[in-house]
Amino acid sequence: MFKAQETKGESVEERDIIGVLAAFQTRSVRPIAFHWGLKKYRVDKVNLAYRRRDGGRLYYHFAVTSGPGTYDLCFDSATLEWRLWRAPEG
Repeated sequence: MFKAQETKGESVEERDIIGVLAAFQTRSVRPIAFHWGLKKYRVDKVNLAYRRRDGGRLYYHFAVTSGPGTYDLCFDSATLEWRLWRAPEG
């Protein structure tokens, strides 16, 4: 289950900024690991990847599995920041 971190009117800027180790290749990006709070997470699998436009900004979303949890990571191509979009409850 995802713990939704989105509330009405909440913008991308209000989500947790995370550190991500990612592989950038021609026209693609793939998260390898991320750091949230005091914990490090290895990305075991990218389950889904998609792009989303909001106005003139382009966001890349990745639903990833790390251990038993599934996380939704978001890369903002305008600010080059990674944010945690959703995380498992608990």
